[in-house]
Amino acid sequence: MLLAGDIGGTKTLLALARSSGGEPDILCERRYESRDWTDFAELVRAFLGEVGVAGGITSACFGVAGPVEDNRAKVTYLPWVVDGKSLADTFGIARVAVVNDFAAAAQGVAALPPGDLVTLQEGRPLERSPRLLVGAGTGLGVAALIPQGNGWRTVGGEGGHIGSEDGQIIQKV
Repeated sequence: MLLAGDIGGTKTLLALARSSGGEPDILCERRYESRDWTDFAELVRAFLGEVGVAGGITSACFGVAGPVEDNRAKVTYLPWVVDGKSLADTFGIARVAVVNDFAAAAQGVAALPPGDLVTLQEGRPLERSPRLLVGAGTGLGVAALIPQGNGWRTVGGEGGHIGSEDGQIIQKV
């Protein structure tokens, strides 16, 4: 069984899937308001209780809105720290990966077949040139795909965050 999550300052999406080598079969997924929870482990514990899973998860991956270092991320605009080692120990999961949310999205885009892509503006694409993903969410998410061998190397990043605290507009870059 696989546990996956998209963790942001506004919402957290969690899903449980079963995989037997091919495409994973999603068993259940839930959406939570992130600010309703004091920490991420508490939310994971509640999710697993709701779906009736007490163990048997072999791997987990969490895409987090925020910079990731050493399999650990501080969620932007929340007091949460998502720590892969701590989650593995707490929930008995052999392998837990914590990645930047846009780095995870970039890998998803790299896996799409050409027929699932839509051209927004005609141009002359170069087959193995770098690709860039940019999008608004909790902040400005950015990730690059750099050709490497027969695949793509992902470089995640944080373009910046804009928020209004105490009526002030601030930008963190």
